[in-house]
Amino acid sequence: MITLNDYLFSGDTVLKILLQYSADLKNEAIKNHNPIDMAHSNFLIHIIEILEHTD
Repeated sequence: MITLNDYLFSGDTVLKILLQYSADLKNEAIKNHNPIDMAHSNFLIHIIEILEHTD
């Protein structure tokens, strides 16, 4: 299972971490047929869009 902690020490910006985490989470959700992870990934994508537009 992918966790956000896997990305925290890479030195990337929060936005880049969220982009990578949401993409990886979506791929895992598709692979494992997990609707909860898919919903979580979609939620993160919406948060990313909000962050990008308020920049």
